This record gives sequence, structure tokens and C-alpha cells, in this order.
Amino acid sequence: MHSQSFKVGPKTKARIEEIEKEMLQLYVEFFEQNKNELKRISNFSVIQAAKFLSSQFELALVQRARGVTSKEVRAVLDISLAIFNTKT
Repeated sequence: MHSQSFKVGPKTKARIEEIEKEMLQLYVEFFEQNKNELKRISNFSVIQAAKFLSSQFELALVQRARGVTSKEVRAVLDISLAIFNTKT
């Protein structure tokens, strides 16, 4: 999650930013390794797809923190992540 949205100390903020970069890199690697199977995202760069995925998970975390039920969050994630479904 974007650390600037929350009141945290400088060490915590730096660690959050480090984790965000690491996660984005993992998503990029995932998309690079699976781009042939993920034909539906072929119009987008690997980085765009990774940022989209990161944003979806970030939103899910924020929703849970706000008290949205896990069932509701899961339903929204199912819809938003359907673009990555390799079954046609």
C-alpha cells in the first residue's frame, strides 16, 4: 500500500516502499514467464499488467482494513482478475 497514505515513521515508510518494489518485481517476473498463456493482456506491457495486479491487491487490503467482508472483497477480485483467466 502506498505508505504516504498512512501516518508511519520514516523507517516503516522505507520498508513499505521496499516491499512494494519487491512485490512489483515479482509480478513483472510472473507476467514475463507467463505472457504466452496470458494472451488477453498482450496489448499491455508486462509492467502495466504488474501494476494493475498490484493495484487490485492493494485495493483489497484497503477494503479489508475498512471492514469489507472477505467474501465481498473476493467477489470483486474475481471480477477484476478475470482478465488473467487463460481459459477461453
